[in-house]
Amino acid sequence: MSMVDAVPVAVAPAKRPPINKYAFACALLASMNSVLLGYDISVMSGAQLFMKEDLKITDTQIEILAGVINIYSLFGSLLAGVTSDWLGRRYTMMRAYPAVLVVPPK
Repeated sequence: MSMVDAVPVAVAPAKRPPINKYAFACALLASMNSVLLGYDISVMSGAQLFMKEDLKITDTQIEILAGVINIYSLFGSLLAGVTSDWLGRRYTMMRAYPAVLVVPPK
């Protein structure tokens, strides 16, 4: 039998490595941060109408209140980086997420 007539041997596909559960959990919790920020912004936009009437404030003051959420997010992300360097990412997340779960939105 010549090399031209030889049938190639089937090769089994390579197995995928198992999913790293710790990395998956970290990615899930990090993405929850974005979801919670979007939730806060949407709640704030719906509450702006009632806040204007109840607190009797101007449109400029409403805009400042809505913009403060993004400023706090900026400071929070900067503090998270410093805290992660100081305590480590695991302990930073362990301390941050209970606060998110315990403090109810008003």
